[in-house]
Amino acid sequence: MNKTIKIVNFIRARDLNHRKFKEFLSELNSQYSDIMFHTQVRWLSKGKVLERFFSLREEIKLFIHEQKAEFSEINSLAFWYKLAFLADVTQSLNILQTNLQGENKLITHMASKIFAFEEKLKMYIEEVSENDFSSFPKFDLMTKENTIFSDEENLALKPQLLELLGTLKNEMN
Repeated sequence: MNKTIKIVNFIRARDLNHRKFKEFLSELNSQYSDIMFHTQVRWLSKGKVLERFFSLREEIKLFIHEQKAEFSEINSLAFWYKLAFLADVTQSLNILQTNLQGENKLITHMASKIFAFEEKLKMYIEEVSENDFSSFPKFDLMTKENTIFSDEENLALKPQLLELLGTLKNEMN
């Protein structure tokens, strides 16, 4: 997340870079016209930044190379895999958070949403342990796009993914 924020800040915090990036996206007829600015305050904001960043990954890589900026992680497949996984997990948290918001919610209804999410985390851990990433659409997309990603690299990444899910599960308890 921190590396992503640094890259977003590089693009958004400097007016010249931001203008160039928007023009760059326009020239490429990109799906999005801009990248979202991260705010420290809200999880929803983080999730949306990660999702947009992931969606614009090819454009961001090109722009960073064109600007000759020093962000070596954008050339690392492991970085993009971790980002995709984090975006997927954050999206699940965002769905939970929005389900808990609003007026006239019963505490029993809210508690059942949280318990269901805890069960979903257990299912996620089992699936990742079995190399099934179908519940993580962005991560799954990365595995289909990049057949170059070797089993050795996958084995190195898998414990990190399981640790992230385990930590989240423990925090939910």
